Amino acid sequence: MAAERRRTLLLVALLSGCGWTPEPEKARFDLDGGGAGAPDAAIGPRVDGSVNAPDGALPDAAPSGPDAAPQPDAGAASDAAAPADDAATGDAALPDAGSPDAGPPPPCEPPAVDPCGPAPCGRCVVTFRLDHTTLARRGHVARCFDAPALPLSVEAAAARAGLPADRLVTPADARDVFVFWEPPLDFGRGAVISALAGGDADPLLFAGTTVWDGRGDVETPADAELAADVGSEGCAAADAASLRFTDLVDADAADRRLFFAAWDAVARTGLAHRMAAPGGRLAGAVVRYARSVGAFDPTSAEWIVVIIRDSEP
Repeated sequence: MAAERRRTLLLVALLSGCGWTPEPEKARFDLDGGGAGAPDAAIGPRVDGSVNAPDGALPDAAPSGPDAAPQPDAGAASDAAAPADDAATGDAALPDAGSPDAGPPPPCEPPAVDPCGPAPCGRCVVTFRLDHTTLARRGHVARCFDAPALPLSVEAAAARAGLPADRLVTPADARDVFVFWEPPLDFGRGAVISALAGGDADPLLFAGTTVWDGRGDVETPADAELAADVGSEGCAAADAASLRFTDLVDADAADRRLFFAAWDAVARTGLAHRMAAPGGRLAGAVVRYARSVGAFDPTSAEWIVVIIRDSEP
């Protein structure tokens, strides 16, 4: 046995001299159970439940029945949910302390134009469009709803979405957004509506069509509406009291890490920090939208990320 071990060590030493090193066992990441190498904060309910919500906080199921849409809503975190950055990646989300001699981090500057001003908003909503593959921001649009922003009925939201009320895939008592989804037999449609509204601001935050083996398009927010200035980038992630994830591509294959990454691309901006300033409550919603299904094309798909700030009474 000793002679065999010496031969093995000699072989490894010879191969190491040629630049070869043993390959470590690859870490496994399991959304349902964490698995080796998974961040502790990512261990939790399945993607169709609440994000780090306490037991019993799972949202109501989407409509069922032969004509109902698939179950794309990935749920919303309760008010007791961990901040978005910690829930997403655990210790990896902590800011880099840098070297001992490093000074304080640079300030996280807001954009030149306040998305929630200059008039006070009962509810300020900023909707981002992100490239599905690179997470590059294509731009954003802000809406300011007069105070007090009041609940919108499901029927009113459905009418603005241009879809039947039974195509709602988020809970009917949601306070952040309503998401509607008409799956494409040939042509489909998705829409995101603010669950609170007030004044003349349009509650339609996103609308887009989906074509089976074809190509739909984003109707709202249109390319011409999009703004680019987000202030500083690379800030610490702004904390959200709740996050809702909804997949309009394939609910069964939804990977929660992808949704957190899309949220993170927006939460680490000066714009998000401006909206998270004291005096309001921040919430977020992330929707994965595809122009084509049947043969999913990630190059034309987008992430729709919504930041919501409700002013405290």
